[in-house]
Parts: sequence; C-alpha cells; structure tokens
Amino acid sequence: MKNKSFLKSGTIFFLIQLPFIVILIVCVLLWRYESDKHQKNLNTMLDKIVSIETDKTLFIQKYRDIVMEINSSINTIDCILMLTSVYDNCKRFDLNPELVLSIIENESLFEKNAKSSAGALGLMQVMPATAKLVAHYIGMIDYDLTNISDNITLGCCYLIILLHYHSETIALAVYNAGGNYEIGLDYANDVLQDKGKWL
Repeated sequence: MKNKSFLKSGTIFFLIQLPFIVILIVCVLLWRYESDKHQKNLNTMLDKIVSIETDKTLFIQKYRDIVMEINSSINTIDCILMLTSVYDNCKRFDLNPELVLSIIENESLFEKNAKSSAGALGLMQVMPATAKLVAHYIGMIDYDLTNISDNITLGCCYLIILLHYHSETIALAVYNAGGNYEIGLDYANDVLQDKGKWL
C-alpha cells in the first residue's frame, strides 16, 4: 500500500514537473540553435576579416620593395603604414590603389615630409586649403598633412570627389594644377603611364 501511495505521489510530482522539464528542454534546444547560428555568423565575420587582412598583407608585400626601391630613404615602418593607408582608403573610397600609388610617386616620391613651392604637403601633396575643405566634408576634425594616414585619407577623398565630376585624366590634372587644369595634363598623362608599372 505504501509503495502504491509512493508511486502515485511520485507520478503526480512527475506530471507536475513535466511541463517545466519540457520548457527547459525546449529552451536548451533553442539556446543551442541560436548559439550555433551565432557561431556560424561569427565564423563568417572572422573569415571576412581574415580575408581582408590577407588581401591587405598581400598588397603590402607586393608593393613594399617597389616603394623602397623608388625611395631608398623611407623606413620599413613608414612604408608599411603608407601601404596600409593606401589599401584602407582605396577600399573606403572605391579607388584604384595603383592609381593612388602612381599619384604618390609623382607627387612626392614617397616622401612623407615633402613640401612643394606652392605649399602642398605630404605624400599626396595636399594643399592646406584643400585639406581644410575635404576634412570638413568627411568630418575629420584633427589632422596633420605630414601624418601618413591623414594625408592619404584627405588626398584620396579629394581625388574621389574630382573623379565624381571629371574624367580620370581631367581629375588628375585638376588634382595637380587646380582650376588651371591644362597645366596639369602632362602630369595626368605621367600618372596614368606610371600606373601601369604598379599593376
């Protein structure tokens, strides 16, 4: 009799607990499903990051020796910073990196402290007045035109603005000579010709 009473109370206890057990099992299964889904998303994101970083590393390896041959005084760290900035900004502004490298070669021979007689500064020889306008346009409050990253960001942004309004040749001529773009046509042709060696 005691056994039947014990079994009956155990069965009742089990039946009372059953919905909670089912809910717990469902929650665990949902959590596992969401966790697996989250893990797959995380893995996809990590794969993309690795792919981007691998592309960037290959880009740097491809051009580092060429840059250091053109400017033997550039140190390895500055060269890598410059190539990283070129890669990142070309991705950001949808620019051809070989075109940007050709501009830097023609403007400054990869000398980060270059200063023209007209007052243009840095690797991409950006005029301070142009830098101010472009920086305002992209919300860049604090910048230094002799800083590798700042100079390339401002130069690339200025270039993409010009390419939005002009053909590649005219955009390059304006980049070099401003409103007197006819003066910059030879420069534009040099940049486009030199671009071929970077491909």
